Amino acid sequence: MRFYFPYDRKISRAMERIRRAFMQYAPQGTEFVNELAADTVHCLHYIGQNPREDTCKIFGSIMDVPTLPKTARYILFLHLDNYYYPQYEQDFKKLVENALLIITHTHEFVNYSCNLIEVPWGYEPTVFYVMNIPKRFTILTTGYVADSEAIDAVFIACYKTMTSMVHVGGALDPRWVTPTFTRYEGIGDDQLRELYNQARFVSGMRRDPSYEMPIVEGYACGCQPICFEHAATKRYFKEFARFVPNEPAETLSVKLTEIFKQPIEVQPKTEILERFYWSNIMSNVWKRVQES
Repeated sequence: MRFYFPYDRKISRAMERIRRAFMQYAPQGTEFVNELAADTVHCLHYIGQNPREDTCKIFGSIMDVPTLPKTARYILFLHLDNYYYPQYEQDFKKLVENALLIITHTHEFVNYSCNLIEVPWGYEPTVFYVMNIPKRFTILTTGYVADSEAIDAVFIACYKTMTSMVHVGGALDPRWVTPTFTRYEGIGDDQLRELYNQARFVSGMRRDPSYEMPIVEGYACGCQPICFEHAATKRYFKEFARFVPNEPAETLSVKLTEIFKQPIEVQPKTEILERFYWSNIMSNVWKRVQES
């Protein structure tokens, strides 16, 4: 089997983790090629891009590789529904119906007949694990948009309780400064693992129903995840996450303030962690790919 799944320098590192895991745990005889050809299967992430027009060559595109399939046989890693282009819903329908396979964390994104496998996105246990080092931060957040990922609510809660947060991601409000707010960007996995281990909580609070991989990575490093009550989030994380209502920042921060005051010690359970091992997840994915 020959697959074309190019690296994209623009999109989230979470997508690249999924791509690497898919390639790492591919069965023997699988070949990943650097050029598209008629006999290859095109693999691509769908994160809400235009389902009618390929936009990778357009200035300001969110992706740096083809955004639509270039071969008749293709696999979609589906991370969002057609939220941004409702005028092209029929094109989205055709896109998912004609795919060899849809790989997604939640079937709620698709209302059409298609070949779909629903799996959680995972983590690599050799990369993220408990290090038994002191806790320096109350909570770790990630992302690039303060309101859509409730980072603003976290900051308010930390500021009011005189505690500290560490953020991995883009620059946000310039008024957010140390000691309340510490930020890193473009760090490697070793440093990220250390930051997880230094935090008591990890935020998985994204207001839209996406899948936050820091929930799993942070839990594996001894953090207590905090999430909103999305359907898929409850399915995957109900046994170990703390859920809060999806409220505006001011009222949410009050609830977070009370949570931050509580003592917490997390001992990740092996039987939970194993569900999120990339090796186990991708084994199931590749079985479906071969069947398809």
